[in-house]
Amino acid sequence: MRTLMRTLYAVLLLAGLISASDWFWRAGLLKDSQCDERRYPLGSLLVTVPALKVVVEPWAGRHHVYALFALPETCPPGRPMTLTVVGVGRSCDSAQSLGPEQEGVTAPPGHYLIRRHIHTRTALWLLLRGQGGPLRQPGNWTLRCVAFPP
Repeated sequence: MRTLMRTLYAVLLLAGLISASDWFWRAGLLKDSQCDERRYPLGSLLVTVPALKVVVEPWAGRHHVYALFALPETCPPGRPMTLTVVGVGRSCDSAQSLGPEQEGVTAPPGHYLIRRHIHTRTALWLLLRGQGGPLRQPGNWTLRCVAFPP
């Protein structure tokens, strides 16, 4: 009887957590859409690159849901960059170079690698909802950078 009650409590707790996280998702509190358009313009001279490698391991802790991108040298480190992930949203930041090689991925000549993360809580929510497949697709991750004119 005790085992049955513990199982029932666990199921009720899980259902409550899923319901609460669904409310947070709908309220926009779990999405990674935080861009200040004045600081991170989406206007002229944009370079858009797809992800070369995607790692989705949120159970490994923070910063284990990310993609590696090869940016051209016309988008130097420190420039405004906008990460877009299908089903997740946008996040804006500037990134630092990882160099020409990282985790078995080599940047083409004239490019350098950067790593961009999404929130672990967002990835866990998508995995719980059965949307881990699209999250793992490199084609669903794009990075836009404001480039210097040639």
